[in-house]
Amino acid sequence: MIKPLLLGSILAVSVHSALHAQETNNTSAAENSEAGSQWIGVFGHYYRADEQKFPNERLFEEGDGYGFEYGYKFTKDWAARVELAKIEMDQGLGTSGNLAGESIGIDAMYFINESSTYVFAGARYQDFYDSRRLGTVGIGKHWSVNDDWKIVTEVAGLHDFGESHRDMLVKLGVAYSFGTSSASKQMADQDNDGVSDAMDRCANTPLGASVDEMGCEIVLDSDNDGIANSLDKCPSTPAGTRVDATGCAIILDSDNDGILNDVDECTNTPKGDKVDAVGCSVLVEKEVSQSLRINFASESAEVRDIDADNIEEFAAFLTRFPNTDVLIEGHASARGDADYNMQLSTKRADAAKALLVNEYGIEATRIRTKGYGETQLLDKADTEQAHRKNRRITARVSTSIKVKA
Repeated sequence: MIKPLLLGSILAVSVHSALHAQETNNTSAAENSEAGSQWIGVFGHYYRADEQKFPNERLFEEGDGYGFEYGYKFTKDWAARVELAKIEMDQGLGTSGNLAGESIGIDAMYFINESSTYVFAGARYQDFYDSRRLGTVGIGKHWSVNDDWKIVTEVAGLHDFGESHRDMLVKLGVAYSFGTSSASKQMADQDNDGVSDAMDRCANTPLGASVDEMGCEIVLDSDNDGIANSLDKCPSTPAGTRVDATGCAIILDSDNDGILNDVDECTNTPKGDKVDAVGCSVLVEKEVSQSLRINFASESAEVRDIDADNIEEFAAFLTRFPNTDVLIEGHASARGDADYNMQLSTKRADAAKALLVNEYGIEATRIRTKGYGETQLLDKADTEQAHRKNRRITARVSTSIKVKA
């Protein structure tokens, strides 16, 4: 007995998929039926009875059948129908013999928001081996094939007033509509342009557009900018003004860089920037550099002030430009032995390198060192001030960057 339900469900889904596009095109005609329309239909159904409904025949719980219905639509929302149906309850378990009955019903139907989906409530008189009176509530839908033919699907619950039994019904059928007056069809106006669908040659005119007697849009262009009034958001554009697709003036150069917006690839160029042919800032190469100088105590290679500003700035430059390398040059004063001073200057350069590597995380492979001893004195005087100036390391690093012209 479950087979009819499965078959009906599969058929309903198939019909829905196949007719979906057709239903979309026929929505207005199917969902806005005028008062006075009628329909007749035939259907098959699956019926499941309350397990206590036939106490002497407990195997009769599922059945199927067929029937006929007639409906009349009073308004776009309300309709009524009568239904005659045959029901056969299957004994099941492979045994022969069915329990047959008839059903007569009447329903009031409400089409939700003037759509093809409806809810209904009514009464049924059933006659198996005794008479029964039932109340019915359910939901259904008329799936439009075209203006005249519909597929009917329903699910309903039934309540037996005498025994408080609760049954269930699933219906699948086909219905033919008739009776809508030709005058009503002639007056239908799907796009609300004032021209009836029977006369309208342009059935999808935009809302609010001016149309001719055939329902087609009259193309007006009050400001002669080439954009029809129905699409023109700026209907009073001065003559000769360049406009976009909405009829509004095109701002020729929003960033005042001398390049029109329709070719400007950088429409927010800062004021004063030199730009190229597509409105973007021109960039040029510029050399940037940073120097380092550290002085040492007499006969010492110890960097005493490891937090000196010029050391931090030099390390920050190396970090910002990781592709640069640097040579640290060590020097000594003229006091003492020349060979000793050469070794001391090399130690001073190595100490500066160790500081950059250990304290600031600069890669050791980027730093070279070289000692010059007393061969490159800044001050050759034999004074303490001159000696202090000559005890030093120096380094300089530079690179090129792109900057705005």
